[in-house]
Amino acid sequence: MPTDPGIQNADSVFANGLKLVIVIPVYNDWEVADLLLQQLDAACARSGLSPAVLLVDDGSTMAIPDDFLAWRPAALLRVDVLELYKNLGHQRAICVALVRVCQDSPDAAILVMDADGEDAPAQIPRLIQTFLERGQRETVFAARRRRMEGFTFRAFYQLYRLLHLLLVGSDIRVGNFSVIPPALVPRLVRSSELWNHYAACVIKSKLPMSTIPLDRGKRLKGRSKMGLVGWVLHGLSAMSVYTDVIGVRILMLTCIILGLGLVTLATVVIVRLSTNWAMPGLATNMVGLTLVLMFQVVIVCLLFTFGVLASRGGQAFIPVRDCPHFVLSVRRLEFKGV
Repeated sequence: MPTDPGIQNADSVFANGLKLVIVIPVYNDWEVADLLLQQLDAACARSGLSPAVLLVDDGSTMAIPDDFLAWRPAALLRVDVLELYKNLGHQRAICVALVRVCQDSPDAAILVMDADGEDAPAQIPRLIQTFLERGQRETVFAARRRRMEGFTFRAFYQLYRLLHLLLVGSDIRVGNFSVIPPALVPRLVRSSELWNHYAACVIKSKLPMSTIPLDRGKRLKGRSKMGLVGWVLHGLSAMSVYTDVIGVRILMLTCIILGLGLVTLATVVIVRLSTNWAMPGLATNMVGLTLVLMFQVVIVCLLFTFGVLASRGGQAFIPVRDCPHFVLSVRRLEFKGV
């Protein structure tokens, strides 16, 4: 196994001496990641930022190319690769990385971003500046002001936002692109929700946070490898953090539907017994359909309620305790242009 250099002693400096580690999950997109790092290096050089970078190899099936980092850095201090045993998905890859940075460099702020370029490196100085202006006490997220995807994706995304609003009670406008103060990282890595979704965990945990409006950038090259199934699972992972809230809302909705069902049954019975209206078969059909609907709603509610109770009664996944089991190695990459 390769030696583990860790990430400690990262002398990243910006403005008032801020130490910074940038976490970027990668799955096979090494060519795109290399382009991103070059843009990141240029943006940091222009702003006087000198971060360390931690690439999270999320169980990639493609090896890092020989010409990776074949250029001379102007600002990046180092690039480490955290290799995972298996593909966990980018949310869980972020979770493992946050635990790693928390253990190796507890005094460093962490900037989380995606590897495809949609989290534009040119926007990092503004994100960091806002972070410093807030006294390094809040996690600062980029709130998406404009998206670059096609019509179909935007339509499904709006539908997901509506579903999220109905089930969770809040809209979602943030993704991974954010800066976390070092004081909040130990609290995050002890939250079981972090294993499923990073941004939702910050919100659910009621940790101090703020947002700044930023446009989403364009993918640097090629197309995303995350298909429809991956996007659906990503959305469900975000909502799974609010399982208890969704359970209560479904229970309330069930009560409303049952109440409407009882009113319908009572109305049919009263009309049938107190009037001479001719309703051949109508009353029987309405009563039957209403009873079937009420029975199905109760079954769904019971299944979901017992599922919530079972999840709350089981042993929780604690990232700071359990994530190290997924780490295969950590190794430092060399810039070949030096």
